[in-house]
Amino acid sequence: MPERPPGLDSREYSSVHPSLMMTGSWAHWVPQDPYRRLRRGIFALVFTSVTGVAAYVMLAGLSFVEAFYMLIITISTVGYGEIGPISPWARAVNCYVILVGITAGAYTFGGLVQMMAEGHIEQFVAGASKNRRIEGLRDHHIICGYGRMGELICEHLAKRNKLFVLVEFDPLRASAASVNNYLCVTGDATEEETLRRAGIKRARSLVCVLPSDADNVFVTLTGRDMNPNLFITSRAEQPATEKKLLQAGADRVVAPQVIGAQHITNLLFRPTTVDILELVTGRQSVDLELTELTIPEGGIIHGQTLAQAEIRRKTGVIVVAIKRTDGELLVNPDSHIALYSGDTIVILGKRENIDSFSRQFAT
Repeated sequence: MPERPPGLDSREYSSVHPSLMMTGSWAHWVPQDPYRRLRRGIFALVFTSVTGVAAYVMLAGLSFVEAFYMLIITISTVGYGEIGPISPWARAVNCYVILVGITAGAYTFGGLVQMMAEGHIEQFVAGASKNRRIEGLRDHHIICGYGRMGELICEHLAKRNKLFVLVEFDPLRASAASVNNYLCVTGDATEEETLRRAGIKRARSLVCVLPSDADNVFVTLTGRDMNPNLFITSRAEQPATEKKLLQAGADRVVAPQVIGAQHITNLLFRPTTVDILELVTGRQSVDLELTELTIPEGGIIHGQTLAQAEIRRKTGVIVVAIKRTDGELLVNPDSHIALYSGDTIVILGKRENIDSFSRQFAT
């Protein structure tokens, strides 16, 4: 990629670069935007049509219908002939319409050809289809930022067949996400309109993993204002930012540097414990998963104790923890602990065992 010119920041450069063509130096970069060409051509055709009809009426003395007829046969080069004897003024208008109108028509047609040759029409249709899919989403997740962390989050969500929409400012990164068939909104996540296009008012959660802590705080604040029920998770590069994110409305704050330091320390002094944690979190190639499910209203184990429910015998999963609706967390619960509708139960087991638990107790 060519070096960014002075005075053009990374956002401006990344948003401009794909639509430019280099001809030798930055001073000669030429816009290659067929949409702009099409708009200019249509404007020129409309302007020529209006002024041409007006000139035929006022200078050549033709009626409105005759003037419109002359305009059409002149621009289209059909050449049916003139409507009876016409004045020199009418011939002058004919010359104007021929020179300007045909040029504008050719310019517009060239824009259409360019759009078809470069695949812009297919992109437009694909974009319209993508927007309809996003508008139909409910309880989905919104990921702001497709950097290293955002890319991994999208990958994990896709593997779990979860519905999500990516918001990315950089068109190049957005294109890379689209190649992976991710639903992506290209725009600034700090703007309300961009979040609205991502369906934030219908979303279940918002994940802020932008490179700037200031942007993450602003997106968190905006997301909380637009959807008070949203579950918001945000990344903090600086430890001091965590408090600001929580005040802005984040439910959880993740500091990658802090987590990385803790993990390395654990590897030094408690490697076996780390092996077990990686085992249950899926970072090692063992068919075990740690997940959480909510006991539904009217569930068959509502009011039963763990001993009465016989979860381990019937499904093969291990109950690791129970979180009550009031936020109380019971880790390694005793067998006499009762389960109630709305409780979130954390279980450990193989995928088929978890599916069995979900079918029997969480539906």
